[in-house]
Amino acid sequence: MKNALKTFPEELKNLLSVKSQRRMNYVIPIITTGERLNVALLSPYQVVLIDDKTIFVSVNEGSHTFNNLKSDGKCALIIFFPPKAYYIYGRASHLKGKVFRVDVDVVEEDYSEEAPILTVPTFSDDKVRGTYEEEFKNLLLTFQEK
Repeated sequence: MKNALKTFPEELKNLLSVKSQRRMNYVIPIITTGERLNVALLSPYQVVLIDDKTIFVSVNEGSHTFNNLKSDGKCALIIFFPPKAYYIYGRASHLKGKVFRVDVDVVEEDYSEEAPILTVPTFSDDKVRGTYEEEFKNLLLTFQEK
């Protein structure tokens, strides 16, 4: 059952907050619309929660996700925290380079006693950390500039 939340739950803040230097290797699907419906898999190094209404995301320039965010801006992120999932809906605007600001419309919590989520999809931490730490630093710098 889905429930709209008034603020970000603490577990999401701990995972994504701009103040949180420790990033987990969770897979965060982002769904975008535009030229065509698209799904991409982001890491928490590419998603930074600024406050309860703002997220910065970093996506590959020229990708379908990048082009969709630039043209349409509508997006949804999915974050799994067993036994539930969170859906973050918003509209993105391009800031610079690979970075977009997502203005959050609503955060929903989805949980079912009949079908609880058991595990979190994860990336290989060894590979993700090395690949995306630089993007994380760029997101933090973009935040400091705003």
